[in-house]
Amino acid sequence: MAATFLQGDNRETLKTLPAGFFHAVCTSPPYWGLRSYLPDDDPNKKHELGSEATPEEFVDNLVDVFNEVWRVMRDDAVLWLNIGDSYLPDKNLAGAPWTLAFAIRDRLGMVLRDAVIWRKPCPM
Repeated sequence: MAATFLQGDNRETLKTLPAGFFHAVCTSPPYWGLRSYLPDDDPNKKHELGSEATPEEFVDNLVDVFNEVWRVMRDDAVLWLNIGDSYLPDKNLAGAPWTLAFAIRDRLGMVLRDAVIWRKPCPM
């Protein structure tokens, strides 16, 4: 079976996929405020996930994405979501991973089963 790659804004490309089709979804969206993949003058910059002004906007945008992910998943499917955190000023964690997990659970009705901590004591 050949793989199919979809390129574009995932909030739009996911809409082209059939509902209730996938057994599993494994994804690692961009973390908030850590990296930009597009130059500042790119016309798609306003759609870039992770570039939002606040963690709340970031979570809201990802909930929109996962609303479509939820739609294309089968009832017995599993979602593996790898999401890291970043810091606000004064070295306070933004709390994006748990804020996102609770938003997906509360707004979309997904069941939160577990958390796997990826501890990297010396990542560089």
